[in-house]
Amino acid sequence: MYYHWARRLGKMVGEPRYIMVTGAGTGIGQAVSSELAGRGYGVLLLGRRGELLEESRDGLANPETHRCLSCDVRDGPSIGQALAASGVEELYGVVANAGVCSPNFHSGGH
Repeated sequence: MYYHWARRLGKMVGEPRYIMVTGAGTGIGQAVSSELAGRGYGVLLLGRRGELLEESRDGLANPETHRCLSCDVRDGPSIGQALAASGVEELYGVVANAGVCSPNFHSGGH
């Protein structure tokens, strides 16, 4: 029991709480990541284009705190592998921002 509380206390005091942001390389995802980093959260930046994620991370407050995870959110195992590789044990939140394209329901002109 003591170990559990000591571990939780250490997480609250010494380590950032991590929030995963999908579509974090550009646009709204990039802006949300910036806001979260400015508030002291650690950000897991997810997206398909690693170079854009790295550019976004480099523009955040305390860039060394954040992690870039290149994956496609349409592929569940890809997300799981990226999260496992991140070394982050616990997520505080998720911002599901990535645009996912599929065939347009109204493409038949209806």
